[in-house]
Amino acid sequence: MDITFRVAKFFVCAALICAGTATTQTGDRILTFGSPITIDRDRTMHVGEKFEVVNDSGVFDSGIYRRLWIKPIGPQRTNEGSFQSVSAKIDGRDAVFYTDRDGKAFDIRIVTEAGTLPRGDHVIELSYTAKHQFLIYKGFEDLNQDVTGEWPVPIENARVELMFSQGVPTGASISADTGTDSSFQFDCVRTELSSGWKFETTHPLLPGNRLFISTRFVPAGLFCLKHQRRRLSSDPAKSPSTTSGVRFRLRFDRHRSGGIHHLASCAQER
Repeated sequence: MDITFRVAKFFVCAALICAGTATTQTGDRILTFGSPITIDRDRTMHVGEKFEVVNDSGVFDSGIYRRLWIKPIGPQRTNEGSFQSVSAKIDGRDAVFYTDRDGKAFDIRIVTEAGTLPRGDHVIELSYTAKHQFLIYKGFEDLNQDVTGEWPVPIENARVELMFSQGVPTGASISADTGTDSSFQFDCVRTELSSGWKFETTHPLLPGNRLFISTRFVPAGLFCLKHQRRRLSSDPAKSPSTTSGVRFRLRFDRHRSGGIHHLASCAQER
């Protein structure tokens, strides 16, 4: 890794640590954070992120520092999570970006050609592909995704669109929550789309809070089968705007370890 990025990363991290208290006295924030995610039949995820930041007091002077967590190999994931095809723009123009692996994290730093981010409002666009994000159990598959990441500034509004290139798989269920891993609430507005779902927050996210989605696909191996486009139910009893039961079940499975074998052949991550 380039030594310049190491030095810049040190100062960015230091700024983010201090920003937790600084943002209570400044106007630095993320106004909107939108993320359309499209999932292919082979489980490849095409992720777009577009967010408008306010850099009035200098929290983002050293650039936008986006951290993505690398999902580890385990009984339900035969390959380590990975990120490729990264691209970025600032205010509609191609940006300079640096990538680096730091232990279990994949870091992306986005700056202008001058190596900084000027004061004021800016629109940041980031795109990448993500592979091996699913957990594959014997009878189902789970996708648990931190959509926004944790930031040292508040996010006034966040939304995610989860879509499927071959149509929504049958037997899919999804929920979204806001907060932290230890304290979260199912308070997002849910909209059903022809090829997926959209969730939007109903309140600003405090520094360190995030938007998180949990999805279950039954049966396992469905991404190796032909997707069938289906009409999602409009019955509120069947399609509530918040599905807490799904998240509790998925969250339990997300933290369990061992005891379940991989599916063979096509159900494995490639």
